[in-house]
Amino acid sequence: MFSSKQIVYLAAVLVSGISSGVLAETVPADTAMQAELAALRARLGELEARQNDTWLNERRAEEVKGLVREVLADADTRASLMADGMTAGYNKGFFLASEDGNNLLKVSGQVQFRYIFNSRDSQVAAQDNDEFGFQLRRVKLFFKGHLGSPRIVYSVGLQAHRNTQNIDLDHAYFGIKIADNMTLFAGEDKAPFLREETTSSKKQLTVERSLMNELFTAGRIQGIWLKVEANDYAKITLTVNDGVNSGEVGTTADFQNDATDIAFGARIDLRLAGQWEQMKDFSAWSGEEQAVFIGAAIHHEVVETGDGQANTPLPTTSGFNSTGTAIAVDEFTAWTIDGSIESEGVGIYAAVTGVHFNALGGVNDVDAFGLVVQGSMMIIPDKLEPFIRWEHIDPDTSHDVNLVTVGANYYLNKHNAKFTTDLVWALNSLTNVGGSSGLGLLADTAANNRNQIVLRTQFQLLF
Repeated sequence: MFSSKQIVYLAAVLVSGISSGVLAETVPADTAMQAELAALRARLGELEARQNDTWLNERRAEEVKGLVREVLADADTRASLMADGMTAGYNKGFFLASEDGNNLLKVSGQVQFRYIFNSRDSQVAAQDNDEFGFQLRRVKLFFKGHLGSPRIVYSVGLQAHRNTQNIDLDHAYFGIKIADNMTLFAGEDKAPFLREETTSSKKQLTVERSLMNELFTAGRIQGIWLKVEANDYAKITLTVNDGVNSGEVGTTADFQNDATDIAFGARIDLRLAGQWEQMKDFSAWSGEEQAVFIGAAIHHEVVETGDGQANTPLPTTSGFNSTGTAIAVDEFTAWTIDGSIESEGVGIYAAVTGVHFNALGGVNDVDAFGLVVQGSMMIIPDKLEPFIRWEHIDPDTSHDVNLVTVGANYYLNKHNAKFTTDLVWALNSLTNVGGSSGLGLLADTAANNRNQIVLRTQFQLLF
């Protein structure tokens, strides 16, 4: 079958050929007939061009229609996402926010992957002196923001347990700003006690916090707390809660199972120089001004009536007095004082803390204390930062414990992406204070375990 265009073209060719032959034989000199044939050929060429344009236009129209359909579908999707002027993006975490600023959801995460090598001198023949391997120390997701108004805030954190890989609650709280300088919080979060503990694990100087911090920290608590910005130079936090570690994973945290009648704490921080933002870590970055901070805190806890607390979560965790006799604790009070200086790439931090255990019946009380001092220097600004730390622990049970840590940070993008490597040396046996696998330190099983050395290297990624 021929198309209409082909038939028209063929007819024109035949007419032209026949006419040309006839005219060539009969009237070859008739110029008027030749002019008419030239006009006919031109008209046929014009018709052919129009036919081609119509075909191309139809094809272009279909392509344009398809493109319009895709654009409209994408616009509908975006309109549903951005209803009421909602915005989205990334600013130290991914976020969704309403146009009026009254609603905000921010999502961020943390991954810490490390290798640990632990070596101990032991006189026990059956004991393996060396332990080593990889560890996912922290894998966390954080959701925070405000709802309905910037005065109503919330924060929820989830973490994968490093041993079981189960998903556990890291923290969960909400807060209401009851005045311009005052916010009331309720839920589960870190107790306002040791600064090393309240400084995020994302922004530590070493691979891990000190053993002194591990022993004296009040951990996560369940309760209520009030944060007050007394002025631009002082911040105060007050809390009433269920006691140390009442919000930690693995505790029986329901109201009838807590180990206290009441617990309360208070912390004050003073900014003598610099900006509050500089207090969030222990590093001295280039371009920052000199910063000086000091702080103090107290935590008091009364044991559940009639229970006695033979096992406390603070130093001398088995409740021993100085003679090694087990005691029951009636109440205890912990305190701390700390301070830090940052100037021209050099950072120094020190803290001293103590706890007094009141033995049930008022005899054989226990007093323990600890001290930590650490320093760092940016030898390549914002890139290479060596550090050193010394810690001393007096458990008031037998011998003291001293540990030394040396290492360095290499920053790819400040705390967002960094390598940290350090070496921890326990100069004394950890028999009386225990260890912590999270720190890479293992509990010594006998006093003749000594010279425990831990090599740790870690990569951290924040998103």
